Amino acid sequence: MIRMEISPLITLALVFGTASCCYLDTLSGPVEGFLTNVHEDLVEIFLGIPFAEPPIGNLRFQKPKPVKPWTETLVATRMPPACVQYTTYPFPWADHLPGKSEDCLYLNIYAPVDARNGSNLAVLFWIYGGGFTFGSNRMDLYDASALAIHGNVIVVTINYRLGLFGFLTSNTKDAPGNVGMYDIVMALQWVNDNIESFGGDKKRITLFGESAGSIALSLLCTSPLTKGLFTKAILESGTSIFLKSNWLAANLALSQRLAEAVGCASQVKTIENDPESVVGCLRSNATMKLFVIFLIT
Repeated sequence: MIRMEISPLITLALVFGTASCCYLDTLSGPVEGFLTNVHEDLVEIFLGIPFAEPPIGNLRFQKPKPVKPWTETLVATRMPPACVQYTTYPFPWADHLPGKSEDCLYLNIYAPVDARNGSNLAVLFWIYGGGFTFGSNRMDLYDASALAIHGNVIVVTINYRLGLFGFLTSNTKDAPGNVGMYDIVMALQWVNDNIESFGGDKKRITLFGESAGSIALSLLCTSPLTKGLFTKAILESGTSIFLKSNWLAANLALSQRLAEAVGCASQVKTIENDPESVVGCLRSNATMKLFVIFLIT
């Protein structure tokens, strides 16, 4: 007769649904995830791993900075906050999304229970849609537990900055614009550097995205910034061909209107002719003040 020994952690996960587990080291620092039971199958989950420094204070409107390494174990068991966002569309999964913050550059990782360094599993990297104005990896519909189990893959879901915090521009180093896109690149770089610790193969990373996520992905396919960072792409309902013109002028005009509305700019002092002062003033304003005024600008 064969005797099977089941670890206490796995037993807890089978009985109660979740259990802490999954200690591993990344180049950023040690992390601890948890096991959860999905239809009697187990999956390892790591929630809220930072891939960049919080884009707050002087880093608002700036390209993301690499996350500073940590030494104490990061307990990755709580969903990260969604990036500050809005939507006028009647999407129930986006309405009343809890936990919105500018400090939102975190990723989640879902892995089969037996994935280990050296497993070399394929990696799926998800980019959510939402018109570049809403969306988050904390939405229930982006829980990738079942996909990881049944596909025997590692799944990564990320956040990136949206709306004015992701795309306001002065067309200078003060607010270069498109920082939400740079967030995606930074997350992808972190995954390349660390996914082997979770059992993934960095040579088999497939990006997939829907709607605005698909548009972003089509741009990443042609960008030199992502050369060598992924091997395949799945575009779902969106490509950059939808961007029919250069939107810089329109974006600058909208950024100027917002700056005027909060008292940071005027017809004489503009975001283009005095970007350091105007963007500095915008950074000094509270998050929700900028957000509310932007909605009516």
